[in-house]
Amino acid sequence: MNRFALSPLAPLSTPNSDGGGGVTYTNSWNFEAPYQGFYAIKGAVDNGGRILVDGNEIIGGGINRTNNGLSGFNNPSPQFKKFFLLEGNHTVTVEVENQNTSKFKTINKKLFSTKDWIKPLTEGPSTSQGITNTVSGEKRYPIKVADRGSLGRGENAAVKSVSDKTIKFTDSTSQNDTDAEFKILSTSPGVTAKFSGSNDGNLELIIKGKGDITLRLEWKDDPNRNGQAVGNIKVADEVWKQTAKKGDVEKTINVGAKDTKEVIGGDSTVRGGVGSGTVVDGVTYEGPLLFNHKHKSWSEFMNKNNVSPFLPPLDSKNSEILGTKTYTWSNVELPGGQLTIKFQSDDVGKLFIGKEEVALSRSDFRGTPIPSYVNISKGKYEIRVEVNNALNGEIFNNNPTGFALLIEQATQIKTGSKSWTVNPVGISAIIVPPPCPKIVKGRGVVTEIIAEEPGNGFPTPITGTPGYPVTLQLTEIVPVAGGINYTPGEPVFVNDIPIVPVLGNFGQVVSVPVPPLIGFTEYPDISLPSDTGIGFRGRPVFTPIRLPVDVLPDEDILQVTDLVGLKQTGYVNGKPYYGSVFSKDGKLFAGIYETIGELIPVYATLQESIDNQITTRPSAILRQGTDITSNDPRLNLPGTPDNLI
Repeated sequence: MNRFALSPLAPLSTPNSDGGGGVTYTNSWNFEAPYQGFYAIKGAVDNGGRILVDGNEIIGGGINRTNNGLSGFNNPSPQFKKFFLLEGNHTVTVEVENQNTSKFKTINKKLFSTKDWIKPLTEGPSTSQGITNTVSGEKRYPIKVADRGSLGRGENAAVKSVSDKTIKFTDSTSQNDTDAEFKILSTSPGVTAKFSGSNDGNLELIIKGKGDITLRLEWKDDPNRNGQAVGNIKVADEVWKQTAKKGDVEKTINVGAKDTKEVIGGDSTVRGGVGSGTVVDGVTYEGPLLFNHKHKSWSEFMNKNNVSPFLPPLDSKNSEILGTKTYTWSNVELPGGQLTIKFQSDDVGKLFIGKEEVALSRSDFRGTPIPSYVNISKGKYEIRVEVNNALNGEIFNNNPTGFALLIEQATQIKTGSKSWTVNPVGISAIIVPPPCPKIVKGRGVVTEIIAEEPGNGFPTPITGTPGYPVTLQLTEIVPVAGGINYTPGEPVFVNDIPIVPVLGNFGQVVSVPVPPLIGFTEYPDISLPSDTGIGFRGRPVFTPIRLPVDVLPDEDILQVTDLVGLKQTGYVNGKPYYGSVFSKDGKLFAGIYETIGELIPVYATLQESIDNQITTRPSAILRQGTDITSNDPRLNLPGTPDNLI
């Protein structure tokens, strides 16, 4: 893991840098399989993850996963798992997840509160857009047509017809034609508008909701004939003027922006509050006009959160505060689970969520509210409150009414987690291909076999077995790992023999020039001690050399007793020949059988091979060859030296 693991997060010591738990980090790579076959994969993970090839999980393990081959982070040697792949391009995907060390705390999350539906209450003279009345959330704006005489309007001019969206005017009732139209073109979402009135007048624009309304005056009217059909129209302090014989004027007014509400006698107007039809964050309120009132006998919770249908003055008699009032909020999104309800009212109040009554307040508006609880499913609900004010007085200050509602849910929030250095996350893996397919082409022979690993446990030759002496010469040291940051001049030691290596740009060992060293009988100790460098590993390469017995001491000599194919069957060009032979026309040639090309003759004696002349019968040579020793009595060939070395 320390050598090969990758982490999706930086290894920091700061809190919360471990990524928390439950987060799956993913990365993908393109992988080219050179040929089809059974590939092998192994890996380790901290803490959980999986490896997929082309979307199929090959190995996985760790957090909440059935162990399927991916080892834990402290396993020094994970096991391989084989899987089949076709030749071509593939996608390798790695997923990793950390152990969850997050800490949480519980808070009460607000889901609904009447506090969000209250506004301050003020009084003042009526200056608002000419509004005249409010009934069930409707606002009515008078439509005033300019003085007929001053604009030269004919005596027979009149309102021809009134519909919800259009008022038609005519300059002569005798002709019954339409000379001008006043139209509602569009409204903001959640706003409705319509005309009201008759041919006799009393024209009004009736609005529900708050927002923009676009109106247009269109005319085709010759004032020189019967006078102007309209002149000008005034609605909510905006004026549409008729000019010339033909034209149109389009204007947009904003209604409800100043929260202007119902006229209470004369020119006194109440500002503030929330009216029926108000939409906030997708939730729509329907019911009495809402205000916030504070009363000395109410609790702190009640005074802070209440909504009331109270309309001033305090000493006035107002039927709005008497009897049972219903307040409804629709399209309220609530999560599933247990909800906590805090509910106070003056007087008796009932709370409904959907069609079910979930809480009852019996005029318990004093002191801290006692929570109640309800379990519901997740969804959008209608919240309805019914409050009945007792008839013990009609003056609000003596007989206040209102209610306060808060709906909450206990929720856990994350407060932090450990650092990466305390709780690291990472994953490592390797894919190994199958053996390369054998390529059958060309001709050649094996000239050298290099043992990259010395192995162990091979049987010791039997003492006294015939053989010939050899020694091992160190011909090369291959840097398996070049390491890094070595200082020039620092030697590589081979059994305490110093050899100065060749270094690269970053202090890595590129090569080790080896002088002739012989006499090795076991795997040498190769090391590169350094104060700065690290990571070098070297592999020795040896060449066996046959030497006379007296060249080296016995402890530096190996005795070869049998090598596959090492069978002396004659001589070729003055040198011993150890391969197979075949016979043709009474002569021996090198090889198993005759092939195309020049045949190579094999001679029975050294002298014959030098002279290229046969003087010995072929039958004198052992056709199958024999193990070679320095003097073999079984290879008794006339004319050969007594000692073959």
